[in-house]
Amino acid sequence: DLEFKNNTVLQVASSYFVWYENLNTGANGTIPSNIQYVYPNHVGTISTSISELVAGNYLFNLSTAVSNYENATFAFNLTIIEKYNVRITELDIPTEVTAGNVFNITIKAEYNDGTVWLPLIGESIVVTPYFDGIAGAPINPIYTNSSGVYIFQIPTRTDAKNISLIVEIQITYNHLGDTLEISNIKLNPPPSGLTFEDLLPYLIIIGVAVGAAGGSFAVYRGIIVPKKREKARVLTEVKTIFDDAINLEHILVLYKGTGTCIFFKSFGSEQIDPELISGFISAISSFGKDLVSQEELNEISYGDKMLLLSDGEHIRVALVLSKKASLILRRNLMEFIHVFERTYTNELPNWRGQLNLFRGAGTIVDDILSTSIILPHEITYEFSTVKTLKKPHSRDVLKIANNLMKDSERNFFFIATLLKEATEKTSKDTAEIFMGIKELRDNKILMPIEISAIEAKPISQQELSLINQKVSSLVDLSPEERQKLVNDLAQMGPAEREAYFVSMTEHHEIVSAPIETKPGAAVIDTIKGAKKEIKSLKKNALVAKKEKDYDKSIKIFQNAVKIATSWELAKETQELDDIIRLTKIEDLKNKMKTLEKEAKLAAKEENYNEAAQKYKISSKIASEIFKLGVTEMTKEVKRLSNKSKEYEKLV
Repeated sequence: DLEFKNNTVLQVASSYFVWYENLNTGANGTIPSNIQYVYPNHVGTISTSISELVAGNYLFNLSTAVSNYENATFAFNLTIIEKYNVRITELDIPTEVTAGNVFNITIKAEYNDGTVWLPLIGESIVVTPYFDGIAGAPINPIYTNSSGVYIFQIPTRTDAKNISLIVEIQITYNHLGDTLEISNIKLNPPPSGLTFEDLLPYLIIIGVAVGAAGGSFAVYRGIIVPKKREKARVLTEVKTIFDDAINLEHILVLYKGTGTCIFFKSFGSEQIDPELISGFISAISSFGKDLVSQEELNEISYGDKMLLLSDGEHIRVALVLSKKASLILRRNLMEFIHVFERTYTNELPNWRGQLNLFRGAGTIVDDILSTSIILPHEITYEFSTVKTLKKPHSRDVLKIANNLMKDSERNFFFIATLLKEATEKTSKDTAEIFMGIKELRDNKILMPIEISAIEAKPISQQELSLINQKVSSLVDLSPEERQKLVNDLAQMGPAEREAYFVSMTEHHEIVSAPIETKPGAAVIDTIKGAKKEIKSLKKNALVAKKEKDYDKSIKIFQNAVKIATSWELAKETQELDDIIRLTKIEDLKNKMKTLEKEAKLAAKEENYNEAAQKYKISSKIASEIFKLGVTEMTKEVKRLSNKSKEYEKLV
């Protein structure tokens, strides 16, 4: 700062210069500088270029000379470090795509801090597609996420014969750049002639024209029925996503090599009892080679909770649930394991206790398990983004979301409220609204708002001493690794630290159980064997269904699903999911009809209280059928509810 000698206003030009001394080598010199004043306080910003200086420790001196003032100097030390090395890796790319379609690629950016590779967060990556050797428009994301990952949507040209991609990170002040070329994607030609969407109106007209010959029935079976089934499937799937998000309480990821908990996240607002965490870890890690079947590995009871378990090559993941897991949640758990191990493919095989490596896994949890769907949402979009929406009802849902915020005078809303409003104010059915919400979320137009956690209190010296004491007992770590671990643990919450220390106390290798090792049962060790067992279970389930033993039938079907998901048989899994849904619908419809008959009989005998209760239960069953995708059941819910109220008035 410059000291005034008197009250004279600064009127003449001043001179400034900056010189430096390299404390490592003794070399010195001057570097260009300039200053900008911000009147009237004479506060300025000095800009200097240090890009030509080598890494090392420096002493900088700033000198200034101003007329009517004493000369002034200011000195400071500055350490200049080497730019970080950066690398780009591809996590997920398709092997082939059809020209004219849009496909996704998942890219991960990392930097090396001198010891390990860490996620490069909030970095801009540019992807430039080349069609037949000619560059297309570059595609820029906003930011990489907390895992250093970004998923690009790549549009293709219909006339292109081949495609390659150049992925780039530019050099910045603190890191170097990197380039990745992707040239192994096969570009298939588009279907010749009109697409199915183009032909659909004509097919319907043809179906009407040949109605006398039964053509319209064929069109109905071939077009209308599949579309209704698809709506029902989407309705069930998205409804289940809501239920699953509410059902999930905690997620734990254990490293199988040591049994260590490398990631823990809680979705409840209440503080977790350390003894409960200890119990979870013990139950999860103790299930191993002594298991008699994969079924017991997948789901176990713990108090009033359900633990859903699944193993990857390097990790065991447990979801702590308030009730039994849905089939969709089971599939998503396996997908989470696949993506987690693919994201950390370089870190997991030789992991040595660096907990900070996996702190970004929360993004993977939300991407696959949709945990953010119960959070408040905001609208963040550009009009150009809205034009890319494929479903017209997505725009209708977006308008209602805008109105919700205007009416409430808040900049956020809840998905459940949006669903209710859209159902009441549009002619769209529930499946269409759900699909619209899903597309808006997938396109990042509706975004969950991160609720900032209550700022954690600084860790006390006593807690830090306890961490040091516990870490010092880990004999397999070097002093440097111990210190790094202490730093990582000090940044965690108490629940995360507890999960780590409890798992270190267990400290034994986790061994995966086989799919099936019960005496007398076939061991499934090939995909052919899995398909054979699924076929056998399906046959037994259909027999139970024919005998109206729906509970037994559904249980057998679900066992078949476990095998299908374990062997990643997507077609078989989808088919079994549909059969289970239809079996549940059939069971519930029979129960509803029986209850309504009993209600009518009770009303005839003037037992109005019993009639009201049975109609009320019937209405609830109709609601459950609606949740399984039978949208026309809304009329039944209303009718049966009105009947219940009618007889309640007579009690």
